[in-house]
Amino acid sequence: MNPSAQGSRDWLAHRGFGGLDWASQTHAIIIVDAQGRVVEDFEIEHSARGWQKFRERLQPYGSIPFAIETCQGAAVEQLLEAGMIVYPLNPKSAQAYRDRKARERG
Repeated sequence: MNPSAQGSRDWLAHRGFGGLDWASQTHAIIIVDAQGRVVEDFEIEHSARGWQKFRERLQPYGSIPFAIETCQGAAVEQLLEAGMIVYPLNPKSAQAYRDRKARERG
């Protein structure tokens, strides 16, 4: 089997794909399914109670890939402790992508 085909199938075996927009007080979380449909969209406080809510709400998804615009800090540590697969994004790259998409929409 082609290694890239195997990787694609493994990737799509995840129950969801997450993104976390972190801030000092609250964090926005979104989960999409393999077809890109939003299945979860909520916020948590940056507190022990907020991270507990995160773990409880995402428990049915198991360990899923999560994108976040940083490679360090408390939010990354909490994602790792929750068993998530963390994909840190360069904030400048993410902003360039958003700017490009905004121009495409007109």
